[in-house]
Amino acid sequence: DDDDDLNDDCGDNYYTTTNIQDNKRSSIDSLPPSPRFLGIEVMDCSGLQLGLWHIFRLPVTHLSISMHGVVNEELGRILSLGLRVSSWVLQEFRVSTLTWTPSGMKGLARGLQAATTLQVLDLSYTQFQWNGDANGNRNNGGDDIDANHEATGVEQQEAANAIECLESLARGLSKSQVVCLKLNRCRLKDDQLTILIREGLLEQNECLQELYLGGNQPKRQALIALAEYLKSPRGCSLVTLGLSNIMGREDNSASINTETSNILSLLYPALSVNRSLRVLHLASNFLHDEDMFLLCKALTRSQVTMLDLKSNCISNRGTQILAEHLPPQLERLWLLGNSIGENGAKALLQALERYHVNLVDLRIPVYDSFALVPELEALDEACHFYLLLNQGGRRILMEEEEEQNKNSGAASKTDLPDQHQPKVPLGLWPLVLERINRTKLPYPW
Repeated sequence: DDDDDLNDDCGDNYYTTTNIQDNKRSSIDSLPPSPRFLGIEVMDCSGLQLGLWHIFRLPVTHLSISMHGVVNEELGRILSLGLRVSSWVLQEFRVSTLTWTPSGMKGLARGLQAATTLQVLDLSYTQFQWNGDANGNRNNGGDDIDANHEATGVEQQEAANAIECLESLARGLSKSQVVCLKLNRCRLKDDQLTILIREGLLEQNECLQELYLGGNQPKRQALIALAEYLKSPRGCSLVTLGLSNIMGREDNSASINTETSNILSLLYPALSVNRSLRVLHLASNFLHDEDMFLLCKALTRSQVTMLDLKSNCISNRGTQILAEHLPPQLERLWLLGNSIGENGAKALLQALERYHVNLVDLRIPVYDSFALVPELEALDEACHFYLLLNQGGRRILMEEEEEQNKNSGAASKTDLPDQHQPKVPLGLWPLVLERINRTKLPYPW
């Protein structure tokens, strides 16, 4: 999705079938006896109820359904009953490429309250803006729009239905055990996301730890509501927050860039106060070099250990700012898809070499050209070397040195990065000797 590139390893327990319908029991009977991971693509929702009922009775832990149609009241009732039946085993439920009606979402919400084992709910690539009745019949007014754009009534109904769906979803999640909620690319607007947050989705759900809103359109009000929750004195349980591509990919104009920076800056004070957030996805948001200082300043006082800045507008200058003000607790930094060259990579390497001992996962785009440019190959070696040192315990040795210096009254050696290089863990000395024999690194260690 927009915020996470990790793929599930399903092994031999994954099974996919298509066109599950009421009159095609053969496709149900042909399934393995005990599939753990099941993915279904349905091209026609008509006559689907009985087929879905049999699917939910299988001992499936991860169920993914892609339906091209509308979830009406009847189908919502089947989803509700299905989640109740599978409440003893189902852990992850994904539905995509469909449109929710308010009555269909109410059925799903009732099922969520009974699904005691469900931890991941993924509604990405679904739509909440429905223009029709509870039975899934679309109104005729949405197809014929004259030159004067007389679609105001249609848009108002779609917006009202979307808000009703989100309110039902919030009530269902507030009484569920869902830990991870994904709503990527659902075309949700600012007022709809604001209601989703303030009507209890976050504040009433103590279990929710991961929230993905990538590809939607949050503006000022939604970001303010999210910041209020992150600063909530009642306590925030959110560990992962996905806000990738919240401005869309169609326009890269200066106005969009400025708007993005101003909107995201509303979260910075909350990040400094929040004590639960560990993972922050900000990919594809047109962030520029001048945004890096304020972002690093906010994250330095936070608990965030993983920062995703893929596919932004960061150049060598922004990378140098990152390297100079990199939050000390940061362990994972993703910069793929930015315009970073050799100078930016060298700045990050110097930060790794001298004082940044927590970073263990660094992804930068110049890695792709290392194999083609001989002088960059040594830079690749050095980056991987120091990341491996951090994984091997360089931080622990530095903490021991700081404690010894503190007890003896001496100045901390880590305050003198240019005059002192941290010790290498004994278990990594064979690797050090091997590297010496293979190549000369561009920086001494």
